[in-house]
Amino acid sequence: MIRRYFHIAFVLCLLFSCNKNKVEDPIVQGVPIFNVNATIDGEDLSVAAGNNGFVLTTSTEWKNGVRLFSGKLANNDLEIGLALFDGHLDMPNFSLNSLAGQELVFHSNEQEVLLDLSLDMFPNAEQIEEIKWYVDGVLMGINELQINEPGKYNICAAVTFDCGSQATLCNEMIVGYSKSAIAQVRHFIDSDGQVQAWVDAAGTSVDHIQWKLDGQNVSISNTLNCTVSPQFHTLTAVVYFQNGVVREKSVLVDGHVEGNFLDDFSIFECTPSLNLSDYSIVLTLKKESLNYSSAYADNHMSTVLIKSIDYYGKNASGKPVFKISAQIDCLLGQLGTSEVVPFQGDVNFGIEVDK
Repeated sequence: MIRRYFHIAFVLCLLFSCNKNKVEDPIVQGVPIFNVNATIDGEDLSVAAGNNGFVLTTSTEWKNGVRLFSGKLANNDLEIGLALFDGHLDMPNFSLNSLAGQELVFHSNEQEVLLDLSLDMFPNAEQIEEIKWYVDGVLMGINELQINEPGKYNICAAVTFDCGSQATLCNEMIVGYSKSAIAQVRHFIDSDGQVQAWVDAAGTSVDHIQWKLDGQNVSISNTLNCTVSPQFHTLTAVVYFQNGVVREKSVLVDGHVEGNFLDDFSIFECTPSLNLSDYSIVLTLKKESLNYSSAYADNHMSTVLIKSIDYYGKNASGKPVFKISAQIDCLLGQLGTSEVVPFQGDVNFGIEVDK
């Protein structure tokens, strides 16, 4: 069963969010810091904070578990917004400043299968009667789950084995974004309930592993040896990689030793995608009651060159604001129609980056 997961509504998110924070724009030698100089469908567009009633507001929003750093220049007649999706989702200390000089891609609402999970992928599938797949607490598929939008999800498999017993295993999965480390928990249990567990890490060095059994810390070691009681157990490895990544990976252990286990299915998040969404851009425009967004046009061949991105200051809510300067050449699609207009120009925006 193919299930679509949450429809992307970029323009509504960016243009109508109520959680906006005004950023005061100091004028240096008469030149506004936050501005847009571009052409839209051949028409000149010149917008600057502090001129003609234009004010910059910023916010940090969420889309499918991923932060969306955004800013908007607007007056009573026109709104133009720029948003940057977070990236390196498994790398906690990545600096946005390193994006300077890079070409980024545009986020798109075009949907493709980014993750495909099914009952048949488990080696003991013949012992499984049914799996109910939950995504962030919502039932999204029975036996098969497909996710078509990038994001960071908590995915749970509520399994019924053919003997009638039931259990649930959950794992965080990063879908449609790059991973800086890949790992899978493996385990073996003998007839006496002796468990051996380890982590397969592909090409990334592991610093250490914190093992948890049913949520309780039991060991810090590269491998785990323990004895479990005759019931279901959740075995979790908190893997600390040498490159700074920290990921939790879990398996369902059958203490009855009847083969009713569930492997660490989070490894399937590593399915390659041609269009990774790390630091992807969304450009929006509201003009004469018409809404446009780069997410509703084919921008596979479009370009965003980040000329600079630097910490600027804090907004009225005390959240950090970064100034992002970019050269953009893209298409904007009008919501509800097939109309597409070209956008070309330079933008100097403030975006809230609240991590």
